[in-house]
Amino acid sequence: MSIEDQGQTARVSFGYSIKVPGGAPYSSEDAHASFSVEFDLAGATFEETFAQLEEIESKMASVAKGNVYTQLGMQFTEAAGVMSPVWPAGAPQASSGGGGGGGGGGQQFSKPLVAKSEKPIVVINGVQHYDNRPFKVSGQYKPGAADFASVQGNDPLWLRDQQGNLNAETTAALDASGIAWE
Repeated sequence: MSIEDQGQTARVSFGYSIKVPGGAPYSSEDAHASFSVEFDLAGATFEETFAQLEEIESKMASVAKGNVYTQLGMQFTEAAGVMSPVWPAGAPQASSGGGGGGGGGGQQFSKPLVAKSEKPIVVINGVQHYDNRPFKVSGQYKPGAADFASVQGNDPLWLRDQQGNLNAETTAALDASGIAWE
């Protein structure tokens, strides 16, 4: 869920994705639903706004999850107002929520190589990025991995292209942000 304050209005966005093993070996199916609602904040107190946001988030979550489960033909349960998928007996449980993992031929999903809490964060052009360079040097990440990955999950940056040439845009952004690039 994301919330954007635009002066006297706010926009609440919610997205839900799930990826499940497909019918064929090494295949997967996925579905995604997302919604945005814009509403007026004029004259509302913090408590009123917060209550409104909680109600909107709850409704958006139910609608998005129900839509995704329906697209995939999945059953679901609801306990304490939280919808959860019902996984067939013996099926691996795929990730759900922010995009998740895939079928993987019936295998469980592995943990990330490096926990996000272990990654240093730098600010490049006003955007927070994880600094992946130490993990590339140590071999935890492949040499082709992005040197900097946005905390928001977009705008990866590489210091060098596939031929090993310096990326002028990235080095200029690092220089402007006061970050040593080598």
